[in-house]
Amino acid sequence: MSEKINTYSLENVSKVIDDGGERSILNNISLNISEGEFLGLRGKSGAGKSTLLNILGCIDNISSGKIYFEGKDISRYTKKEKILFIRKIGLIFQHFYLIEHFNVFENIALPLRLYGERKAEIEKKVNLSLENVGLEPDKLRQLPKTLSGGEKQRVAIARAIVKSPKVILADEPTGSLDSENESIILDLLQKIHSDRQGVTVILVSHNPNVIEICSKVIELADGEIVQPFPNFADGGIVESIQK
Repeated sequence: MSEKINTYSLENVSKVIDDGGERSILNNISLNISEGEFLGLRGKSGAGKSTLLNILGCIDNISSGKIYFEGKDISRYTKKEKILFIRKIGLIFQHFYLIEHFNVFENIALPLRLYGERKAEIEKKVNLSLENVGLEPDKLRQLPKTLSGGEKQRVAIARAIVKSPKVILADEPTGSLDSENESIILDLLQKIHSDRQGVTVILVSHNPNVIEICSKVIELADGEIVQPFPNFADGGIVESIQK
């Protein structure tokens, strides 16, 4: 049996900001995230969850330590290297971040256009992505303001998966939704994870109902990893994670 590849390996990662005085957001985080894992990050507001997610997506920089992606050090990537790296990442946010004057097709197609995909390929991939999130083709020409919150998040997920990313980073993806739409989005994330062999999903939430869909859960408190939570998906206990 082949050994699982680590999608991410973090070695003593710290993040310090200066907001009138030095403040530690992440403190010596060491963590391995395996290929194909569905990992949940939970903790109180200010625990460092979103900062860690942004660092994994090369949206934010670290102050010290090392981050490896599939064995390659990405800790000190240049701006150009980060742009190329982000092609491998699908990002999902609480507030959708759809461009209001773009229709659904244009919003989903945006990542493909940024990287110079051909028009025919863009149309094919956008239609497939829309189908994968359960929206009808007649939504493609609608503007975001005509959509419900749940539909907006499905469009945002379609945009995240349209480039077939290796990793999906989801920051409070149901935080702006009612319970019915929350359930739809969680089912969709589970389906995407199961249908796309090898894709790694990392989900941030403070909501236990959201976190319980993950196969492995860790908690952050004051910028550090604390005792892991039970492995809800498998009914067992997750492995110990050393600080």
